[in-house]
Amino acid sequence: VTPHFFKGEKLHCLITGEGPFEAATKVAEFLGKYDYQEVINLGLAGGLDAKVELGCLHAIRSVYLIVDGKLQFKSFSLG
Repeated sequence: VTPHFFKGEKLHCLITGEGPFEAATKVAEFLGKYDYQEVINLGLAGGLDAKVELGCLHAIRSVYLIVDGKLQFKSFSLG
């Protein structure tokens, strides 16, 4: 459909770019345009635990956004 939005029969893929603000803006736009039953978020993130292995997949329980030391969004549990 566009260079950043791909639409298949059963799956749509949106590439948002870097950062939480870019992702939030683009995802909100597409959530309003289509009737999605499920959203899968794939991305890269940092971790504070030295036991986390690089190159592996990890289940995420909560997400936080901190900018300049201040919490921007409340955390929310992921199913």
